[in-house]
Amino acid sequence: MDLINVKNGTHVLQCFYTYENGIYSFERDIPIGDWIVSRYIKLCGPTSSPYKYDFRNYFELVITDCNGESRTFTWNPNIGCKYLKAYRDGDSTADALPYFFARHPLFSSKDWKDYENVDTLRDIELIFQDAKISSGTKLLRIAAVIKRFQK
Repeated sequence: MDLINVKNGTHVLQCFYTYENGIYSFERDIPIGDWIVSRYIKLCGPTSSPYKYDFRNYFELVITDCNGESRTFTWNPNIGCKYLKAYRDGDSTADALPYFFARHPLFSSKDWKDYENVDTLRDIELIFQDAKISSGTKLLRIAAVIKRFQK
């Protein structure tokens, strides 16, 4: 049995887990603020290996918000995402989970709807920051993001 330490507000949770057949199995669900991460976290990708050097592997998590709505969420610790840089510390892929829980804006959002709003604003922010595209192209891309948001 292995261990990761997960910060939850002002407390640190010690989360014990086992890894077998591409599944991290924790002793219990992991509370992160008002969010609950299911105790089973799947490592997906071309191979099932707990080693961080399989760069195409990613986590598949089931996450529940304060309203009881659950969704499947994926994150690749070796590549990162628009919110987080790739995780380069630690000895195993599981070491990236506390980094993800502490820094991803999902866990500071109120619920899934709030996270979708944050995500839309981040898309618009990235368009503004792109110095390689013209103002007209930026406006078209922002309009597309807003149209997608309104659906």
